[in-house]
Amino acid sequence: LLVLPRHRSALESNVWLGFLSVKNNCSSLQVYWNVPSKVCHSRKVSIPLEQFGITHNKGHEFLGDQIVIFYEYDFGYFPYYLDYNAETPINGGLPQNCPIDKHLIRVSQQIREAIPREDFSGIAVIDFEEWRPLYQLNWGKKAVYRRESIRLVRKQYPQISEKSAEEMAKKEFNSAAKKVFLHTIALARQMRPYARWGFYGFPYCNYDAGNSETDMLCSEKFRKYNDEYVLLLTFFVFSKEFHIYIYRMFCSDKLRQLNNEIGCNTALLT
Repeated sequence: LLVLPRHRSALESNVWLGFLSVKNNCSSLQVYWNVPSKVCHSRKVSIPLEQFGITHNKGHEFLGDQIVIFYEYDFGYFPYYLDYNAETPINGGLPQNCPIDKHLIRVSQQIREAIPREDFSGIAVIDFEEWRPLYQLNWGKKAVYRRESIRLVRKQYPQISEKSAEEMAKKEFNSAAKKVFLHTIALARQMRPYARWGFYGFPYCNYDAGNSETDMLCSEKFRKYNDEYVLLLTFFVFSKEFHIYIYRMFCSDKLRQLNNEIGCNTALLT
């Protein structure tokens, strides 16, 4: 269990985010603390993590010898739209426009800076949430990635039909998303092979999962999406573990949701 805030400022606002680190042999569950609690010690507030066998970075640093997290806004040149606004593309906006060579060069530099030891064997999380690497899962605010993908196709092929434009947009988006994700994780593993790398937030599950006492599974729709992720992001098949997110799991319905995601995890690994 990896406990950390979504952003550094979350320590003050008391909004907590956690990850569950699940090994594929399911033999043990280790608790990791990634709250930048160094500030607590500076205020003479002691947190007895060792007493409970909780692994944490030396000196309670945010990035350290046990846990490192890379956020999308400052890791390589991940493409996204600022505030989901099509008028403000960052690094090309779409994965189709990602400057992949430039992105990987910067990723390698940042990995060396954040993880100077080549034998680092702790947890390394890539937290990327602006868009999902399956075209059809970008709904709500994220629908801008679908609309702009279609716009990109129409710019290349002005006479294309609406149906064909969307089919091509979906194909191009998924292919580019796969390239960005796989090239990034492949480089990371090559540079720090002993680290336990993973992307935040996989697999996906419907947020109302576990609300029913008799239904403890993610919906069939989301299980199908996760099956597609296995095909799209083949690193899942070879991954040693996953980093599942949890948000203040202190009530039974949330614990049921966590159980669903672990179950979905197991399905992905088998």
